This record gives sequence, structure tokens and C-alpha cells, in this order.
Amino acid sequence: MDVIDHAGDLIRFQQAVLGRYSIEREIGRGGMGIVYLARDVALDRPVAIKLLPPLMAAEQHMRNRFLSEARTAARLSHPNIIPIFSVEEIDQFVFFAMAYVDGKTLGSVLRQQGTISPSETIRILREVAWALAYAHAQGVIHRDVKPDNILIENTTNRILVADFGIARVTKEQGLTGVGEILGTAEYMSPEQASGEGVDQRSDIYSLGVVGFYMLSGRLPFEGSTTREVLNKQLNEPPPLLSDVTTGVPSTLARAISSCLNKDRSERPDSAETFAEMMAGAVVVRTEVPVSVRVFLKRTEELMRNSRVVVALASFMSLPILSAALGEGASVLAVLTAIGIGAGTIAGALGAVTIWNCRQVLKMGYGYRDVDSALKEDLERHLEEARFEYGHQATGFELATRYAGVGLVALSTLLAAVVTGMATDPLLIKGVAGVAGAFGVVSGMLSFNRFAKRIQLSRRIRNGIFRSKLGSWLFRVARIGLGRTVVASGATHRPTELAIGIAVDSLLEGLPKHLRKDMSAVPGVIRALESDAQEIRSRIEELDGMLGQVGGAQGPAREIEQQLSHARTEAQQRLLETVTAMESIRLDLLRLQAGTGTSESVTRDMEAAMNLQEDINRLIESHEEVERLVKAHLTNPAINVEV
Repeated sequence: MDVIDHAGDLIRFQQAVLGRYSIEREIGRGGMGIVYLARDVALDRPVAIKLLPPLMAAEQHMRNRFLSEARTAARLSHPNIIPIFSVEEIDQFVFFAMAYVDGKTLGSVLRQQGTISPSETIRILREVAWALAYAHAQGVIHRDVKPDNILIENTTNRILVADFGIARVTKEQGLTGVGEILGTAEYMSPEQASGEGVDQRSDIYSLGVVGFYMLSGRLPFEGSTTREVLNKQLNEPPPLLSDVTTGVPSTLARAISSCLNKDRSERPDSAETFAEMMAGAVVVRTEVPVSVRVFLKRTEELMRNSRVVVALASFMSLPILSAALGEGASVLAVLTAIGIGAGTIAGALGAVTIWNCRQVLKMGYGYRDVDSALKEDLERHLEEARFEYGHQATGFELATRYAGVGLVALSTLLAAVVTGMATDPLLIKGVAGVAGAFGVVSGMLSFNRFAKRIQLSRRIRNGIFRSKLGSWLFRVARIGLGRTVVASGATHRPTELAIGIAVDSLLEGLPKHLRKDMSAVPGVIRALESDAQEIRSRIEELDGMLGQVGGAQGPAREIEQQLSHARTEAQQRLLETVTAMESIRLDLLRLQAGTGTSESVTRDMEAAMNLQEDINRLIESHEEVERLVKAHLTNPAINVEV
């Protein structure tokens, strides 16, 4: 019956606009309108027409509201707002025609893929914020910011905000619509949910909910009824992004949290401010040179394939070894054969790895360039794996794991009692073999999923290359290459790494007797590099904690101040560490130019070692701060005094 009614609506509306618009089909239907795809006959262009449902149009106050708001929205002209071309009344029909966007709603994208990456989230939120900022400047509050009112254009990926259909013109006092609740419950600000007047900060709250949903795949407040959701909007604190998802940069999480404050005075004061916060939260993927990226890809594939090779070799060698022992071969001979086989496999893997290292060295990149890229590569793939496989073992993984263990245990038990069985040992052996085979296959399925979830191959690879073995492989790979020019395109290098590489290059250029005097320099530089990286890690952790307590009041406000102080202190130590490295580099430059002395290098190295003691104390104090803050976040009743 609904289909017939909808078809009847379309036919009657087409008859009314005959000669003006050619209606093609219905493309959407909501509480305040029906949207049709049509063509503007005179201009021969596609348009989207939003029609007030006839039953609503029959009520004069609804008709007047729709027309008033459509005319208000028609004044808006912005690249991120869908333009309205005309607002019209024909017979009993009230409608407006707007630009047709060939694209999809953000809501449909989220329903299809669950979440959106932090970098794409930032881009979308910024463009929506720009649109809202413009509308707010014209005195228009959207009041229904949600994913289904945000469109993504197919050809350009441009973001467009739609449906200012329940927007209100701002009154002189800056508030609108007192006493009315209009909007979508899950995205309503507390003041909107309570029927209070709203302003631009209400739209910012809704945009914060959109951002929360994009990053986590869930809404901050959900319920079985609208009343339940509104009650939560009014009375419950929003969950922290860090509690429901991982991999969100702390600056982005902090910006989203600031939008969700119950008190509107604690939210960003304008959409422009929020857009600036998004600019500061931009996720910058470091630019790893292509030769290093290829190295990472090849070595990860090598580790993954070597796992398979070793597993197959072990599986195939078991019957051969059993037969050899059964024929009376000595244990020593068998162990020797195993050693030769394992050594051959290890030698082949080592040779391929050294060849890969050599390719990187030929392009001017070195061990520490690779070391810097390893961590980022693992973090990026872990983020993807968590999305695909979850944070913990799934039911399927657990089932196959337990089935594998159980079947292998059964196989072993049956095999153990075969010799003591008086009846048909061949059948028992067959059952044991089948159980063992299914157990191995089940275990392999579980292990394969586990390995992908935790990125086992990359973890093993990183462990190897970030150990002494990794640096040794690069030293071997460098044999016969001579001195290579440091690649200038290594834009992914942190400052401390770039300085360290420059120091290495300067040391290589010194006469042999001076290099001997400077033998302690590499060790000091490596230690300073390590300190700088540790401090950067501490700053990231502090940023994450600030994101969790940002904008809080009471005792949590004091915690936020302590964390901010700790972060400032860490940032200062980072600058001092990099400065110490830079001083040593300048000393070596002067030494190479003949204007410096080895004594100046020694003095700066001593100062650097003194700085390291301060850094160690700083790290210890920060660990205590972090421990206490984590305890407070777990149980707010705990009083934190740092």
C-alpha cells in the first residue's frame, strides 16, 4: 500500500510541476520531506527537489515553517553547502529545488565500512566545520548535524552539508527555538535535548558526536527509545574515545572530547575554532623513501614465507627422521642432518636479507633509516589488523585453537596406547592419524589468524633488525660498496636521526688519527638519539592522557595541569637533547675545517652525558605521574597527589 501511495504522490506532484521539472524517481524520504531526483527543463540540469509531505503542507504553521526555513537556507552560498536554487508553492505542494550531488552520504559509508581513518575523519570534519562557520556567520544554526546530512561527492570527494530544513534564524540574544526539540536524538546537544535555546555550540556538539562515530563505529549515547537517549545526553558523561577504540591521535581525541562537554561554555566557541583544532590534529604519515618501503615489504614477505618453509620442512622431515631412527641410525647422525638442513635454510635466508640490505645502501639510505621506518610500518599495519581482526581473539580463533590442542592431544594419547591394545591396532593408528591431521590443520587456522591479528611476521622482523644482528647484517651488506652519499630525500627522518647520520658522515671524513680520538662520539650520539626517541614517546603518552582528562573539572582539572606541566618539561628536555647533538655536530664541522679542537668535542660530550642523567630522572618522574594518573582514571575515587 505504501508503494502505491508513494507512486501516487509522485504522479500528482509531476502533474503540478509539468513543464518546469521532469521527475525521475524518489531518492530519499524523511520526517520533514520527500526528496526526488528531477531535471530542470529550462536549464536542462539535474536537481534534487525536497517536497514537504502533503499532510504536513495542509497545516498552515508547518507550511509557513518549511517555506521560511527553505528561504533562509537559500541565502547560504558556500562550497561545502548544497545550494538551493528556488523555493516554490504550486497548488497544495510546497517544495524547494537544490543542486543534485552525485555521491553518497557519510551515514551510508559508515554503515558499510564501520569506521573511517583518523586522517580522513579530520578532512571531513574540517570541511563540515567550514560550512557551519559560514552558516553561523549568517545567523543560521543547522540543528540536525548528522552523517545522513553530510554528503561526499563522488568525483571530487568534496564534503557538502545538506538539509538546513530545521535550521532557525538566530534571535538577537544569540539563542533560538526555546521550548522546541527538533533534531535527531543521538546527535542532540544537552541544551537541545532539554528544549533550551541553542546556538552555534549546539552544532559543534553534534559535530563532535559525528566525529566520535566516525572514529569508533559507535555513538557515545545509545538506547532503545528516544527518551532513554535524551536522558543520557542530559545526564551521563560521554565515554572516552580511548576506551572504545585505539589508534586515534591524542590531539584528535582531545578535540572531539572538547565538543562533547555538557556545558556549552567549555566547548570550542565557534566552528572556526574547531576547524583550526582539526588543522592542528592533522595526521602526518611520514614520507618513507620508496627504496626503504620496498625493503620493508620484501623483508616482511621473507619472514612470512620463511615461517611456512620451516613449518613444511619440519612436517616433511618427521617421517624421514622416524624412519632413520627406526633403521638404527645414530642420534648424532640425525642431529647432524637436522643441523645441516637448518643451517642451509638460515644461510639462504641470511643471504637474501643481506642482498635486500645492500639494495637500500646503494640508494644512500642506511641502517638507522630502516630502523626509523620499522616502528611506523608496524604501527600502521597493526591499526589495519585491529580493524579487520579485532583487538582480541574471536570465537572462531578460540574454537580452532582449542580444537587443535584437543585433537593433537587425543592423537598423542591414542598413539601411546596402540601398542598395549589387543584389538585392531591399525584402526587405532588410523583414528590417531586423522585426529592429529585435523588437529594440526585446526591449529594452523588459529595460528594464522593470531599471526595476522598481532602482525607476527612484522614483529619478528622488527625484533631482528632492531637488534645487534640487524646492524651486523647491514655492516656485512656494506662490504665492497665503499662510502655512499647520504640520500637527500629522507624526509621521514626525525631531527635526532638526521643529526646522527650527519655526525657519522663527518666522522668518516676525518683523518684516521682524529677518528681515533673521537671514538667515543658514536656511542654518545646513539645514547642521545635513544633519549630523544624516548622523550618523544613520553610526550605522545602525555598527550594521550591529556586527551582523556581534557576539559575536566574538579580534581581531574588539577591532574590536567600536572600533565601539562610534565609535557612542557619533556618538550624542553627534547630541545636540550637535540641541541646537545647539534653542538657535537658543529664541533666536528669546525674540526674538519681546521678551526676546531678535539677538546671542544670532549667538553660537549661531557655536557651531553650530564644531560642524560637529568633525562633519566625526568623519565622516572614521568613514569610515576603516569602510574598515578592511570590509577585515577581507572578509579576516580583515588586521590592523586604528584
